[in-house]
Amino acid sequence: MPRWVELADAIKKAVGGDAAGFADYVRRATGSPKVPSLAGQNMTHCLDGRGYPTYAAYREALRRSEELSPNFAGQRAWWALACVGWPAPPTNPPSPLPAKGLVPFLGVGSWIDSDEVTSIIRHVPGSTIVRYDGHGHTLYLYGPGNCIAAHVNRYFTTLRLPPPGTTCQATG
Repeated sequence: MPRWVELADAIKKAVGGDAAGFADYVRRATGSPKVPSLAGQNMTHCLDGRGYPTYAAYREALRRSEELSPNFAGQRAWWALACVGWPAPPTNPPSPLPAKGLVPFLGVGSWIDSDEVTSIIRHVPGSTIVRYDGHGHTLYLYGPGNCIAAHVNRYFTTLRLPPPGTTCQATG
């Protein structure tokens, strides 16, 4: 069965309340339950409108990045090319956050991206970040005894945020 068909089946099941198909889809492709970043990005970023609708739009973004930052132009522009030709339009395009009524956010970031996460959560009063003192992404999936997962699980079940400045130490 083609991979697109498998993904479409997983999405149909998820709409009906059973998201287990995503784990099966990833496991069959990688032999692991951890989503490879590009496959995971395509399933979320394209539908969130975070890709380029055309190659021309990519070229324009690249031109603009060269104008703004000639030494680092295009550093983070290439991954969104995967959304060119994506078979569905964005269903959750970016929009401003409501001015009121949001619960504080819990952000998570490694030393590579914690500044970027902080720049997002600072727009929602009372929000905080847990910084992972190491490198990496998908920090929630790092395994048993995971400090990040403990904070995230506590937040999801109680809405209790860790104190500002909370750091999780890198493991092995």
